[in-house]
Amino acid sequence: MLVTSNPSEFSPEPARGVAFRAFFRCFQSSLCSLFFLYL
Repeated sequence: MLVTSNPSEFSPEPARGVAFRAFFRCFQSSLCSLFFLYL
């Protein structure tokens, strides 16, 4: 997590968005690796 001096960065919505984006990217990459594994 990037620590910035902007207090609005610590509100729940952007944190949830960043976490969801990271989780979705990991989920997508794992799906892609599974897909290439079964090719």
